[in-house]
Amino acid sequence: MSVSDWAGSVSDWSHALEGLKDVIAPAFKRSEQRASAGVFIDGLLSGAERKTG
Repeated sequence: MSVSDWAGSVSDWSHALEGLKDVIAPAFKRSEQRASAGVFIDGLLSGAERKTG
């Protein structure tokens, strides 16, 4: 699936992003780490002007 397939469909993007987080979650042993990783991904994909990486 390409980005152009997601254009204009916020719900599909959100669903796919949650699926990605589910796939990478086992890499983080603690629930706090999993939560932080999810928020970090959300921040990187946000429209915020400044980001850390």
